[in-house]
Amino acid sequence: MRVSLVIGPIVTACALTACALAACTPGVNKMKDNPSTCTTVATCDASDGQTVTVVGVYQLFPDQPGVDYTGVPRAVRIALDDGLGPFLEPYWHKQAMRAPAEIARYLGKKVRVTGRYYRMQPRNPDDPPHASAMGGPCLYPVESIELAP
Repeated sequence: MRVSLVIGPIVTACALTACALAACTPGVNKMKDNPSTCTTVATCDASDGQTVTVVGVYQLFPDQPGVDYTGVPRAVRIALDDGLGPFLEPYWHKQAMRAPAEIARYLGKKVRVTGRYYRMQPRNPDDPPHASAMGGPCLYPVESIELAP
């Protein structure tokens, strides 16, 4: 009985010490209040899986010249300084088809979009493992969109 009284405080002390060491260990990322900003594919890709603010031009996708897209739902991508950037939400997600009011407000304009960046879109959880999927980067979930200064 006396052994259990001694072991409990020792286990608790060890657990607290491990937590304290992990919090101060180099290489352990701490939560950031302000996400990093990326304007190129390379800087965004370096933040794979992290919340970032992407700055670029709000564009519809697909957007091939000479094609009439009337009545065709299209996703949105952010064009970065060095090429096509992320979709807003994975292509399969219902929110990938943005609201008409949002499209009217931002289309062709420079925006700041904050969300978790994925270098490759997450797979649709409803798809079987052998199903093909749309590729490319995305922000998921999109937390905010605003005009860039």
